[in-house]
Amino acid sequence: ANNIRSNNYNGHPRALTTTLGYKKTYPTPGKEWSIDASLSLRKYKRESDFITNYYDANNVLLPISTAQSIPVKGGNNNLTISTDYQLPLKKSNKVEFGAKLILFAFRSENFPTYSFNNGAVISDAALKNKFNFTQETKAAYANYKSSFKSYSYQIGMRYEHFMYDGYVVQYAKNVGATFSNFFPSAFINKKINTKSDVTLSYTKRVNRPNFFQLIPYIDVTNPQDTSMGNPFLKPEFVHATELSYMYNFGKNNSILASIYYQYNSNLIQQLKRFNANGTSFSQPQNLSSGATYGAEFNIKYYFSKIWDANLNINAFNILLNTDDGASTRNGYGGFAKLITNYKLLQKWDLQLAANYFAPTTITQGFIKAYGNVDVAIKRNFLQNKLTLTLSGNDIFNTTQQLSVFNTIPIYYQTNFRKNQTQQISIGANYRFLSKGSKPGDGKGKTFGKDGKEVKKDVKNRDENLKKDEGGDGEAPQGGGK
Repeated sequence: ANNIRSNNYNGHPRALTTTLGYKKTYPTPGKEWSIDASLSLRKYKRESDFITNYYDANNVLLPISTAQSIPVKGGNNNLTISTDYQLPLKKSNKVEFGAKLILFAFRSENFPTYSFNNGAVISDAALKNKFNFTQETKAAYANYKSSFKSYSYQIGMRYEHFMYDGYVVQYAKNVGATFSNFFPSAFINKKINTKSDVTLSYTKRVNRPNFFQLIPYIDVTNPQDTSMGNPFLKPEFVHATELSYMYNFGKNNSILASIYYQYNSNLIQQLKRFNANGTSFSQPQNLSSGATYGAEFNIKYYFSKIWDANLNINAFNILLNTDDGASTRNGYGGFAKLITNYKLLQKWDLQLAANYFAPTTITQGFIKAYGNVDVAIKRNFLQNKLTLTLSGNDIFNTTQQLSVFNTIPIYYQTNFRKNQTQQISIGANYRFLSKGSKPGDGKGKTFGKDGKEVKKDVKNRDENLKKDEGGDGEAPQGGGK
């Protein structure tokens, strides 16, 4: 006997965002003061409808069925106010001060129901939940920059007071925490000659669980492998150290080589529980700690005026400490990315982006290797004011995630995730230029599926330790998360 489960999902988000900014400059070059404020108001309604049909051993449809409906409504409001002050001093010295206030309020409630054989609709108390919480962050920082002969350095300190307060109807319990922490940072750079330099850096920062990880709604999209958020998660604290060497050669070519080490306390990872009936249940948990160290190489090379390429290679080791350090898991991972641009007939910009992700260790198993290729063609018109872009994303349809959970001798499970990633899109962008400005040709830039420039990703070792998160940043549909 088997069953087929179908899902229909509808979402209706509404959002309003506004920003304000003020900057004051002074006669002294580099001296300035600024205030920025942003307000975001977001509401949403989501509904997931599930229908399960049952078949006998001969694959004949049985006259029984189950229907589930999980509508969800909620929203979140976010207010951020920050101020920054820069004051240049003598002999290339500079100090910076700033403060920030972040207020965040979240609310969400679901209304789950079910019925058998098209019968009466019954409220599903087991999946019913309502979750509200607020977050408040107050921070202040100070930085000092200076240089001496061939050395330049920066030291900084940030203080942060964070408060989290919520109520989980499901548990009839308040959840919350308060943290006050200092976050130091230090950078020192040695200029070896006109073509090369070395940089050593250390930073401490914090990663807090997002509200998708906190919401305690049960996701029943797949009854064989359900999941739920964890409102009792703690923030993880990150200590990151890096030593890098930059070498410039030719006209615009460069090589950046780095070695790094990162330690995360209270590391957040998705852990799976295997039940005796063959089903499983996933929930984010705080591990004792996690660490990653490795090497990264980035090469930018111009073959000619019309052809360039950027190659990034990263190989790393992972060490995960579970059960308060009582057990550990060790493994490797890595990835490679290639972006190459070519100008055809001085009119067309062609781009190819290829990615490869090596097998990577996770807490309870590993993720198999996969890769993808994107292509884009861009053409400028009307003296570079109008840009048309044709993009092909994941043209071989190979973006996927196959996770193997091998808690042998107890359980062995494989999970295959394949989202809709193969697509073709056309984008148009028209630039209204101010008087005296000159339109550029976009040479050497990376373009997304909508034709807009994609900024270079900030280097972040967190992804080394979070390969099991999955998803695309959206809330799981079944549980209203």
